[in-house]
Amino acid sequence: MTESMSKTARSRRAEPIDKRTARNGAVSYTFQIDVGTKPDGTRDRQRFTYPTRTLAQREYRRISTEIAEGRYSRLTTDTVDHACRQWLTSRRTTRRITIRNYTHAVPGHEKVSAGGHV
Repeated sequence: MTESMSKTARSRRAEPIDKRTARNGAVSYTFQIDVGTKPDGTRDRQRFTYPTRTLAQREYRRISTEIAEGRYSRLTTDTVDHACRQWLTSRRTTRRITIRNYTHAVPGHEKVSAGGHV
């Protein structure tokens, strides 16, 4: 490489992965990444922890790529039943036939009719 090429050559940015050692000696690798913005406009950061450095690097690259492409979605503890209820209650009006059809379309979610407006 010539001197002029070395000045223009791009170097790979270091990945922000930290090594953490627990009191019992267990080693884990963590990183924080901006996953979006909160409703008040501040950045929303999430911490990820993995047992090996290679796994942490792989996941950091995957997550940062998904965020850049707009495909990343945060993990949630909401159930399908909760999401269905929330969606039905957000509707202004729901006809009885609609609630009945949704109840039959998704077996096991009979409780969904309790949240709907008639």
